[in-house]
Amino acid sequence: MVMNYLEFSTADQVISVLTACTCNGVSCSINGSCKACNQELEGNCLSGEDAYGHILGTILACCWLQVAASFCPPRILRRIFPPIVTGSSIILIGVSLITTGFKYWGGGSYCADQVLTSKSLCTGNGDVELPFGHRYYVGLGFVVFCAVVLVEMFGSPFMRNSQVMIGLAIGMLVASLVHVTRCEDSCQIPSCKDICYDVLPEGLHYNSSTHTISGIPKSLYENGTVCIQQCSPRICTNTCHKYRYVTGTKIANADWVTFLWVHTFPLKFYAPAVLPLLFALITTTMECIGDVTATVEASHLEPFGPGFEKSIQGAVLADGLNTFWAALGTMTPVTTYAQNNGVISLSRCASRRAGIACCVCLLVLGVFSKFAAVFVSIPDCVLGGMTTFLYTSVVVSGIRVLNLKEGLTRRNRFIAIISLGIGLGVNLVAAWVNISGQSNYPFQGNLWPVDPGWTAGYRGFRDAIILVLSNGFSVGGLLALVLNLILPFDDDEKELPSKQPFLVQ
Repeated sequence: MVMNYLEFSTADQVISVLTACTCNGVSCSINGSCKACNQELEGNCLSGEDAYGHILGTILACCWLQVAASFCPPRILRRIFPPIVTGSSIILIGVSLITTGFKYWGGGSYCADQVLTSKSLCTGNGDVELPFGHRYYVGLGFVVFCAVVLVEMFGSPFMRNSQVMIGLAIGMLVASLVHVTRCEDSCQIPSCKDICYDVLPEGLHYNSSTHTISGIPKSLYENGTVCIQQCSPRICTNTCHKYRYVTGTKIANADWVTFLWVHTFPLKFYAPAVLPLLFALITTTMECIGDVTATVEASHLEPFGPGFEKSIQGAVLADGLNTFWAALGTMTPVTTYAQNNGVISLSRCASRRAGIACCVCLLVLGVFSKFAAVFVSIPDCVLGGMTTFLYTSVVVSGIRVLNLKEGLTRRNRFIAIISLGIGLGVNLVAAWVNISGQSNYPFQGNLWPVDPGWTAGYRGFRDAIILVLSNGFSVGGLLALVLNLILPFDDDEKELPSKQPFLVQ
């Protein structure tokens, strides 16, 4: 299983909406810089934990759509989700995720969003705090990229199959060895004291030979004491500190053993996120069908017939129930991992016992939280270099899916042009739908301005539509789905026969 990128992308966008907050027009964090604000805050202004709880609660309510889809006849699933719909959605998902990967590569997601306003330093890279896009961050992420390329060029088949983890390990090793040195001059405040001398008033003279004073003073009120301020020399020292990208703080603070619900979040329901999540679950169903079909073929079984159709329905049902349990376990859903089919083909092992053994290993590693803390300690810039490669592979997989089965016929090309054109446009120019970065995004924008007199229900419906239109894979995938159902086939094209295999990714 692997993280469900669709729900992750939707969750990332919704959390940005719920945590958006400004003080006098300047973005701030509700648990950070907003505390110093002496004016009324604007925006939803939820903490990260509260916003995440809204996501988990909404996922728990929406996951039953996938469970219901598992009881649909396979013929209907095949008609609704052909390769042109799935491929277009996967491409748009990958494109939206590449943005997230690049933000982490540059130092972090939060400082990337604030780069044009507050110029926040990027945290999440150990003790190092530098501006977004600093050459040190970019360089460490590039180490991961270079490691992946070298493994592809010179590695064995097994190493190439694990190149992402190898690249991440090399990047982590390099980040552990290097550091950032900052030197500051610290100067001591000089100590001063007054040295005073008694002097004769003007008009009087002292005779050193006779030790007598002669003359008449011009003034009886003139000060006869002179003071001089004498200060010690200023001493400055140059102090240098080393800041490391990888520290053992999180590992040291982690418990040896943990389990579910050690840290919980307040579950809430956020209605505007329902439509994007429902479409994400529909796309997850498409992906699950393709992955299971590929597993069947890699296992040298027939990808059709009653037994295969039963496996498909069971896999979709398991995926839906897994989404429910994942949300209860306080994390975004996970879904089938297509790359595991390469492991089956390479190892020639399709045994269920091997899969059960892997599950036990993952469970053991999850219970011992010291191991999880190692992954949490990975710097954002290193993680961004790895995830950018991983997310780009999602785009390439979508391009491959577009060419499966009947290929890019004239009808399929038209569907791809419409869906990718709108979806990519929304991803590249977010202000086309909304002015991103506003305190109450997605409630700003000229596409559908907000009327203060609206009811709460109508306002929630409007916000849900705006969230769908603001998400490239949602609006593009929805267009592909609708166009595939309403556009007629050309005379030289035929729909897939009833016994043709499902989509293979």
